[in-house]
Amino acid sequence: MADNDKGRGVLKDVALYFTSIQTPRNKYESELKHYTTTIVMDKATSTAFSKQFPKKKINPLANDDFIEKYKTDVPFPEQAIQYVMNLSQDELKKDGTPMPDFLRPRAVLEDASGHICYITESLLIGNGSRGDVNYSWYTTNFGPAVRLSNVVIKKLVPYEKKDSDYIDMSTVQKLPEGFDLSQVSVASSANSEQTSVGTSAKPESKSRPDIQDQSLPF
Repeated sequence: MADNDKGRGVLKDVALYFTSIQTPRNKYESELKHYTTTIVMDKATSTAFSKQFPKKKINPLANDDFIEKYKTDVPFPEQAIQYVMNLSQDELKKDGTPMPDFLRPRAVLEDASGHICYITESLLIGNGSRGDVNYSWYTTNFGPAVRLSNVVIKKLVPYEKKDSDYIDMSTVQKLPEGFDLSQVSVASSANSEQTSVGTSAKPESKSRPDIQDQSLPF
């Protein structure tokens, strides 16, 4: 491949969402995986990129639509449209073998003084993080193909997994002496007596239905 059939570029000062650099994510409706990020850029960056890569899809979203979809404020409030694009790199080559290590996307953190730290394996990148995205491209029969290379994070939003139903047992304390159990009393049905935590109520004996299929799903 000739040098003019491939190249590299940088998207500067963009916002990142749904970034999977540490661990590849499944492609849409596929068992195959890829490293990926969703990039939100300003209008000038979008225009310049589209001029060079006209077949690469950039999705313009009105600010209200962006807020509804991403459940967060827009990264570029000074413009009425947010320009959204996905970039990715496959985990495997077409023959099923792993991509060469030098093609695997990495993540680094750069502070205000220009000091750069490698964070690919140590930090997860949360939605709304800001920085630069390095990409590579090469020519195919269908036009240039653009692939994710590296992300340089300059403003990190730490990733926080939100799971309101999950209890972290490391934070649970022992029941203190003298705890007022009436605070957590549980009311039963209207025709039965109240049952509180720490007391035992004998349920009415019921016959157990026959289980025809002994192979349970768990």
